[in-house]
Amino acid sequence: MHLFFSGNVSPFAQRFLNYRDMSDEEFIEDILKKEQTSKEVFMNRELREIFLPILRADFKMLEEYRPKDDREPINCNISVLCGLRDPLLKNGVTEWEKLTTKECEITYFEGNHFYLFDNMPNIFDYIYRTVEMYNNI
Repeated sequence: MHLFFSGNVSPFAQRFLNYRDMSDEEFIEDILKKEQTSKEVFMNRELREIFLPILRADFKMLEEYRPKDDREPINCNISVLCGLRDPLLKNGVTEWEKLTTKECEITYFEGNHFYLFDNMPNIFDYIYRTVEMYNNI
């Protein structure tokens, strides 16, 4: 088994988020400034009404989740994929290592939080090679 994570810091990382007290406009301004979603989502009233509650729920979970300190690490390798210029990932990426008793590889791709869109062939290749490598062990 091999786990892949993308675009987030470890659940053990200290998070300095305070979105719950923000107005919708402040929330939108902040996530756009940090390139965490596309501005087109908020320019269209219908899309805004659909996605704003979803994004609020996502950020609420990120803000409030605390893993148990005494939980056992999993026994499988982990790959963490990140955008090189993702403002969310300034601190806490290396803490993914705390989740496993095996290897944890952190790989950066060119781009920001949405690095996936511009790197699909490279990401598919990386995942394929990783799965092949661990299947042949």
